[in-house]
Amino acid sequence: MKIGDANLHNSSLPSLKENQKSLDKQKKSKNFKSKLSSLSKTTKILICSTVILALSILITIIILLSLLATVPCNVIKCHSKASKCINNWFKVECICDYGYQGDGFKYCDECGLTSVSKNVKIIGGIEAMAHSWPSSVYLRFSYRGNVDIKLTNGTVVTVYAQQNGLCGGSLIDRKHVLTAAHCIRPVLKLKLDNKDYYVRAKINNDFPTLESMYKLYFEVHNLSKVTSSQVYSIKEIIAHENYDESTILNDIAILKLDKEVELNERIQLACLPNYSLELYPSDVNIKSWVQGWGLIEQANKTLPSSLQNVQVTIYDMSYCTQMYPRVPKSPSSQICAGDVTGEKGSCFGDSGGALFILDKIDEKSKFVAVGLVSYGNGSCTTVNLGQIYTRISYFSKWIQSKKFLD
Repeated sequence: MKIGDANLHNSSLPSLKENQKSLDKQKKSKNFKSKLSSLSKTTKILICSTVILALSILITIIILLSLLATVPCNVIKCHSKASKCINNWFKVECICDYGYQGDGFKYCDECGLTSVSKNVKIIGGIEAMAHSWPSSVYLRFSYRGNVDIKLTNGTVVTVYAQQNGLCGGSLIDRKHVLTAAHCIRPVLKLKLDNKDYYVRAKINNDFPTLESMYKLYFEVHNLSKVTSSQVYSIKEIIAHENYDESTILNDIAILKLDKEVELNERIQLACLPNYSLELYPSDVNIKSWVQGWGLIEQANKTLPSSLQNVQVTIYDMSYCTQMYPRVPKSPSSQICAGDVTGEKGSCFGDSGGALFILDKIDEKSKFVAVGLVSYGNGSCTTVNLGQIYTRISYFSKWIQSKKFLD
C-alpha cells in the first residue's frame, strides 16, 4: 500500500507541473491581451485625435479660403495709410488715403510734395520755376516708317513718314502716369499735293508695339537738357474703353511704366481728388493752374524750351457750350476752364497735362490735379470761351480699377 501510494504521488507530479505551466501561460496570455487591449485603446485615441486635428485644420483652411475668396479684406492687411479696402475674388483693392498715392500694399506715398515754390501768383503765362511741378511728365511720340494714304480719288499710295509729337502727363504713383486718351492715338499729319491727310502710324520693325512709339521723360524743365537717365519706357497703354474721338468724351488714359520711378526732390506724385468725391471741384469761378511745354505762340508755332505755367479760372460749363456747339459737353465728366479775356490758356502740346487747384489736405495747402487738358476751339485762346478739361474725380474708380490690374 505504501509503495502504491508513493507511485500514485509520483505520477501526479508531472500533471501538477503541467497545470502550473498552463496556468502561467494563461496568465501571460491575459497580461498580453490586457496590454494589447490597452495599446489598442491608446492607438484608437491617437488615431481619433489625428483625424479630429486633420479635420480641424481642413475646416480652418476652408474657412480661410472662403474668407480670402469672398471677404479678403478680413484676411489681407493693407498699408497703414490705406484705410479703404475693396473685396474682390481672392484679391483686395487697398486704396490709399486722400493725400497719399500708391498701390495700397507696399507703399502709400505722400503726394503734392515739392522743394521749389511755384510762381503761381503771376497771372499771365510764364516760365515755371524749375522743378516746381515735380509730378509733370513730358510724353514724347516718335515715329518713322511707311504709311498708306487714301487720296480723294480713292487711290491708296504708300509714303515714308517721320514725325514727332508731344503731350503732358502726371505721375500719380511710382508706376503710373495719367494723361489724355487722345495723346496716345498715333495719328500723323501728312501733306501731299498741297492737301493735308491724317493717317495712323503702322506697326513696323522699328516700332513693334504702340507703346514703343512713346517715351516718358521725368525731372524735365528745359527740353534741351534732357538726359537718357530721365527716360522711361511704357509697359502698357490703357485708354478709356469709352473714349470717343468724335465727341472727345472720356478723354483719359493710364500709362504703366516698365519699372518703378524713384522719387526724389525733382520727381514727386500729383495728388488726385478724394476717391469718394465724383464731382470735384463742385465750385466754379475758382482759380486753377495748368502747365506744359505746348505752344506759346500759335501763329508762329513757337514751342517753349522750358515748362510754362499759367493761371486760369474754372467756369460754369455754359462758357464752353459755344465751342464746337455740335459736340456734346458733360459737366459731370468735364471741366470748363480758361480766361474769358482770351489772353491765356492751354494750347497744342499741353494736352494730357494736369489742371490744378489749391486745396487743404490734412491741414496742409497742396495742389490737387482736378483735370486733364483735353481740347479747345483750335485757336488756343479766344475771348468769352473756355477750354475743356477731363474731370479726374469722375474717373477715380476707373483709375483705381486699372491700377488694380497690376
